[in-house]
Amino acid sequence: MRNKETPAKHSRKTGSGRTLPTLTMLAVFGLALLLTTCINPANSGDRATRTLPTVKAVSTYRGSAGGVGRTLAIALDGSLWGWGLELSGQFGDETIIRPLVPVKLGVENDWAYISVGNGHAMAIRTDGSLWGWGWKFHGAIGDGVPAPQGHRTHTPVQIGIEKSDWTHVSAGPSRTLAIREGGSLWAWGRNQWGQLGVGNGMGTDALKPVRVNTLYKDWIAVSAGGGHTVAIRGDGSLWAWGWNGRGPVGDGTTIHRHAPVRIGSYYDWAYVSTGLVHTVAIRDDGFGSRTLWAWGGNDSGQLGDGTGGNIHSYRTAPTRVDTPHDDWVSVSAGAYHTFAIREDGSLWGWGSNLNRLLGDGAGSGGWDDNRLRPVRISR
Repeated sequence: MRNKETPAKHSRKTGSGRTLPTLTMLAVFGLALLLTTCINPANSGDRATRTLPTVKAVSTYRGSAGGVGRTLAIALDGSLWGWGLELSGQFGDETIIRPLVPVKLGVENDWAYISVGNGHAMAIRTDGSLWGWGWKFHGAIGDGVPAPQGHRTHTPVQIGIEKSDWTHVSAGPSRTLAIREGGSLWAWGRNQWGQLGVGNGMGTDALKPVRVNTLYKDWIAVSAGGGHTVAIRGDGSLWAWGWNGRGPVGDGTTIHRHAPVRIGSYYDWAYVSTGLVHTVAIRDDGFGSRTLWAWGGNDSGQLGDGTGGNIHSYRTAPTRVDTPHDDWVSVSAGAYHTFAIREDGSLWGWGSNLNRLLGDGAGSGGWDDNRLRPVRISR
């Protein structure tokens, strides 16, 4: 089965024959990163470090308005690496470290998929087992053990020990969603706005995986946004739920949804990514046209449709990004900005350029420095 959050050419087979993504670009509620880097051991304290190997998967989290950030990456040899601000044990290490350069985490070399939330991290190993570490607030880890705010686990713990068939995971703010082989969708953690999709809302957090409230068993991709969730089924249909105050669900309303609702009538959605209050996705008509769509909050022009740049701007249904190109292969939504890659390998960005995070070499980098349409990012 093709994983529709990752182009087919970027997938690989595990030892059990399943297809797991090997992402070249992935951001969860934060910056998109393209990695080719070496490290400076002098900046890493007494931690053992060496040159970061070629990366096959990367996940990063950065809070809104230039907040704290941390990154985890998986090398081609299956080893796990991390760097950035560490406050919650997301690095799977009992020491509280803030490495400015990549450091190797643990001794395992069988990591296949990684996703970083605001205070926790989730990862899948090549045997299909799911592991989590970091903050346990609201049950974000999913180990079933209640914990007060701030309590964390420093080392990876296996989630759902009786299950070793996880194929996809997405960590969001204090919650996680994951897909098992066969296509069933599971969620746990915070459920203030119904973002777990289990049919209820405030006060119904889940401490361990619960089945998303649907009879469907053909989910192939899911993305956890700030307070909303968007997923794709095997037939190419798009579904969403959770916080919808500014339209990130995309059903044409601003009504919060506690269970999955169908978005539009198309069956050609191929890729989806969620930001703080917006969603971006790619449609693939199967004949070479891959168009880019966006909806939700548009405070900083992160929808890329040529409008926005103020707090009152938002779209409640999918809107075509203002670009003549129809060869997009991947897209990643940040808090208030978006990055996307075209088939020729070129990188494009739009939305907030606070602190010059878009990398286009222009602008002041101030609060009002926005790009309302995609601009090419030079190398």
